[in-house]
Amino acid sequence: MTRRARTFYLIPYAFWILLFVIAPIVLIAYYSFFDIDGNFTFSNYVNFFYAGLFEDDGELFLVCIFDYVIYVIDFVSYGACFDKIET
Repeated sequence: MTRRARTFYLIPYAFWILLFVIAPIVLIAYYSFFDIDGNFTFSNYVNFFYAGLFEDDGELFLVCIFDYVIYVIDFVSYGACFDKIET
């Protein structure tokens, strides 16, 4: 396939990616910085990342402990499986 033919086939692909992948992502990112009245704000991000996920520090502590226990179980089980594969 010649270089010119590859470039010819690249044009529809690039157009598709631009129109249906890049443009929606840019529009979502752009509109996420505005409130319902069209005013610039970061409140959408504040609400998304800090919307009462953990009501108190005790709940956050329990979630951290749970994550750590799952990590340890996963690490140990992976190590046991890996040892069996090598022998």
